[in-house]
Amino acid sequence: MSKPLLPTLRERNRYIAFELISNSRFGRDEVV
Repeated sequence: MSKPLLPTLRERNRYIAFELISNSRFGRDEVV
């Protein structure tokens, strides 16, 4: 368990991209 508390840049970009995809996908369909 030698992982730093702060997320790496790669993980952060991955998370942001996932959020953007989720928002554009679900946000558009569910929030009508």
